[in-house]
Parts: sequence; C-alpha cells; structure tokens
Amino acid sequence: KSACAPAPRRDAAGANAGAPVSEHGAGPALPEVPAIELGFIHLLIKDPALIATAKDLTEADFQSPVSKRIFSAVKDLAGEDPSKTIPRLVELFPEYTGIVMKLSVEELGADMNTPQNAAQAAQTLRKLSLERKRKELKSRMGSLTQAEMAEYIALMGIEKGIKAKTD
Repeated sequence: KSACAPAPRRDAAGANAGAPVSEHGAGPALPEVPAIELGFIHLLIKDPALIATAKDLTEADFQSPVSKRIFSAVKDLAGEDPSKTIPRLVELFPEYTGIVMKLSVEELGADMNTPQNAAQAAQTLRKLSLERKRKELKSRMGSLTQAEMAEYIALMGIEKGIKAKTD
C-alpha cells in the first residue's frame, strides 16, 4: 500500500472552484499539500517515532509550507512523549489544526508496514527534492557560481547513481 493519504475534500457544489475546504464544508480551507508529503506527514502524526526513518530529510526537501513546518516540529519533538505530539502541533500551528486533526483520526491501512512506508516516502521526498534542485540549477546554467556548478555536477552524479540502482 502507498504511504500517501487521500487528497483533501473539495466543495461538491464547486463554490470554491477546486480549492480544498474544511471537513465540514465551512471555515478555512485545508491547504494544498503534495500527496507524497501529505502521506509522510500522516505517518508522522500517527507515529512520531517514524521521524527516525527520515534522518537525511530536511525542511528544504518539502515543497509545501505546511509540510515543512509540521516536519520540522515533529523532528524537534523527537524523543518526547508521542501522545503530546498532536496537541503540541495544534498549539504551534493553530492555522493547521484542521489538517493535523484530520490526519490524526484518519486510519492507516491495517496491513501497512508503516516503518517501511515511512522510509520509502522519506527516500522519495529526498530524491524529488534533489531533482527539483538540479532542474533549478540547470535552468540558470549560464549564471551559476563555481559553488553552484560544483553542486550541479554533484547532483548529476547522484542522479546517475539513483538511476543505476533502479535500473
């Protein structure tokens, strides 16, 4: 099974033209979050100890501001009482209460291997982040500093290594 959680619900009447809305159809909309990020955050909210599977991830590996902030907070809370993670996230990010509470009550698949899924999601997030960085550097090829050029060359080597492992 995938580590990805379902996308946020949308207003059936089309009132918000594709913008996500809260679970009850009123109030602030749930933020847009890429599915892989939402799935990983879902796993972390359900089991904060899974942060150990994400040793190589940083806030910069996420696209969504929601994912960045929740990931960073869960990482900072590592080692603390897991039962306090959800209340602490709600306290830290009242604007994300809807998504935190939604993910906290949404069940994971009973047959899901959560540590394995979390590790795979973390690896995928890191790979996607490196690919975004490589593309960004490539788009500015003519104006890269020496350090950026060295980073681009290193990323090209990493990408070749990843492709070789998957082929």
